[in-house]
Amino acid sequence: MSKYWLRSTTAWVLLGLISLATVASNNRPSHAAMSSGALFLNQERNTASASLQIDPAGGLYAAYVSDPQEEAYYSYCAPSSDCDLPTNWSQTSIGQHVREVQLELTPAGHPRMLLLINDPDDGDPQINDSWWYAACDRNCINSANWGLIMLGGHADIDTESFYSSNHYFALDQQGHPRAVFGPNYDFDPDTFEVYGYMSYAACDSDCLTPTSWSLNRINAVFHQPALAFSSAGQPRIAAFADANDGAGSDILEYISCDSDCSWSGQWTDTPIGQPGVGPESVVLRLDSRDRPRMATFFNDGHSHYIWCNSGCLSASQWGDTPIDPADRDGGDPDLRLDGQDRPRIAFHWQDASSVSGAQAGLGYAWCDTNCETSSALFQRRLADDSSRLDTDWPLPYPDNCMQANWLAGYRPALALDAAGQPWIAADADFVAFGCVGVPEPGHGLPIGSEKTHEAVRLAFGAPIGPQGQYHSFLPVIQR
Repeated sequence: MSKYWLRSTTAWVLLGLISLATVASNNRPSHAAMSSGALFLNQERNTASASLQIDPAGGLYAAYVSDPQEEAYYSYCAPSSDCDLPTNWSQTSIGQHVREVQLELTPAGHPRMLLLINDPDDGDPQINDSWWYAACDRNCINSANWGLIMLGGHADIDTESFYSSNHYFALDQQGHPRAVFGPNYDFDPDTFEVYGYMSYAACDSDCLTPTSWSLNRINAVFHQPALAFSSAGQPRIAAFADANDGAGSDILEYISCDSDCSWSGQWTDTPIGQPGVGPESVVLRLDSRDRPRMATFFNDGHSHYIWCNSGCLSASQWGDTPIDPADRDGGDPDLRLDGQDRPRIAFHWQDASSVSGAQAGLGYAWCDTNCETSSALFQRRLADDSSRLDTDWPLPYPDNCMQANWLAGYRPALALDAAGQPWIAADADFVAFGCVGVPEPGHGLPIGSEKTHEAVRLAFGAPIGPQGQYHSFLPVIQR
C-alpha cells in the first residue's frame, strides 16, 4: 500500500481574538453556548485555502494550507470547549508541496481530505500535479493516525483553481469518498485526434488502499467542478464548459448520472444560462428532496442563486436570482441549506468604488421565503469589514509601496451548526498598493500592487441582527 506519510506538529494554535467594538460584553461563553467571537488560526505563517466543517455535536474542524511551507493543516476544537482560547485548538500538518485542501466529514464525524499537490521536482513531468486522499478515524491530531495516497495526476493543472473556492471533493450519504478532477488528455489512434476527459474517482471501502479506488472517465472537459450526491448516492456536478461560440466563452452546466456511473455514456450534461467570460466559480448543494441548488459567480460580475425543482435536464426548468442586485458582491460564493432547505450564502462583499463609503469584506446572505421564485429576496450583512483587520493584525508594508491594508472575505467556506447558525472561514489578503518596480500581479490585483501576507479568519456564533447592525455578526479566523 502506497502511503504518503506526514510530518506534523501536535501543538496549540497561536490564536488572536478580534475586538468587536460593537459587542456589548467581552465575556464570551463557550461556542457550544452559541458565543460570538473571532480568532487567528495561525499567525506564525501565511495560510490560505480555508475549508470548514461542523459535526452534529458541534465539533469544529478546519483545514488550510501554509505558505511557503506548502503543508496542509488539520485543526480541531471540541464542541464543549471555548474555541476563543488557543489551548482548546489542536492542529497537525500533513503532506508536502500542498497547494489546496478540501475537508469533509463522514456521518460518524471522521475527517477526510483531498489535497492538491504541485511538485515540479518529482522527476516525472507527467504527474507534477496530483490529487491525494487523506483519512483518519481516531485521534486525528496525531499525525501517525493519518494515511495519504495518490489518486491521480497530470502535468497541466488549471492554476486558477488555487485562487477560488473548490468543491470537487465530496462524500456520499454513507461517507464514501468521491472526487472529480482533470482535465486529462489522450490520443485516439483511429481518428488521430487528442481528446480530453475528466476523472471520476470513487471508493467504497478500505480507501487507503489504492486498488480500492475506481478511476473512471467522463468524456467531457469542464472547469471548477462542484460535486454533490443525492440521497441514493447518485452524483451531480455543476461546472463551467467551453460554450463553443467562437468568442472563448464558457457556460454553466449541470451534469448528472443515475446509475452505472463508471460508464461515460451514463452522464448527461445540461447547459444553463448564457455564455460569458471572466472569473467563474460555482457550488452545488441538493435539498432534502434531492433538488439542485447552486450559488455562482460568473458572466456579469454578480453572485446568483440558481435552482431547479423538476425536469432539471431541460435548461428551461432552471431559475435564478441575484444574491445582491446592488452589486455588493465580489464573487466566489459558498452555499449551504438549513434544516428547512433555505439558502444561506457566504461571499466576498465588494461595493462599487462609486458607492459613498464603499466597503469590502466578508458578506453573508440569506433567504427565508419564496427563495426559488422570481420574488425571492435575499437579506445581506457585511459580516467582516476589511478595515477591522488592520487593527486585529497590524503589519508593515514594503518600503517601495505607498500603503497597504488587509482585504477580507476571499474564498469563503460556510458551515451551519445544528441550530442553523453560520460559521464562515475565509481567506484574507494583505495587499500593498502604489508599489515601485512591481510587475502586474494578476488575480484581480491592480498594477503596482503586491500581496505580502495571507491569513484565514473564522467567523462564528451570534444570530444575525438587523440590516444596519452587521457588526454584531459572527467573528472570523485568520491564517
